[in-house]
Amino acid sequence: MESKWPNEMKVAQIRVARPTDQLKKVVNFYCEGLGLKKSVLSKGTMDMTAS
Repeated sequence: MESKWPNEMKVAQIRVARPTDQLKKVVNFYCEGLGLKKSVLSKGTMDMTAS
């Protein structure tokens, strides 16, 4: 899937928060499927900076 965000559609940031028991599949959908970049992943009370 080739992805390029249109220049005329300015976006500074988007936050997606949803409960799931399939975290790897959800992250794959947003990152690989939609082409969004992961910045922080929070699971419960533990925050992890994503690479």
